[in-house]
Amino acid sequence: MTQFIENYAETEAKGLQEQKETQQVIVQLLEAMSKDLGRQNNMPSVAQVSEMQSDLTFKERQLKASQTTQERLEAELTKRKVRIVFFSPHFFLTLDTCD
Repeated sequence: MTQFIENYAETEAKGLQEQKETQQVIVQLLEAMSKDLGRQNNMPSVAQVSEMQSDLTFKERQLKASQTTQERLEAELTKRKVRIVFFSPHFFLTLDTCD
């Protein structure tokens, strides 16, 4: 009993500190839960998600078509540059001087 009385102040201080820490953890958890509940209300509906998926699919197809067009145009540009160099008068002059 004497030991309990002697250690009471220290035991009470530890208990109060643990209680304070527990309360802080509870507050943090409640804040996190509140944020998550707020986000839940901002979620898109099933119809909106379906529409976004359709838009994404369309945009992916458009992107692929644009990339294909770009590749085709770059190939055409390269061919035309070769033709310009090959059919330019300078090219024929260079060939004549090589003989």
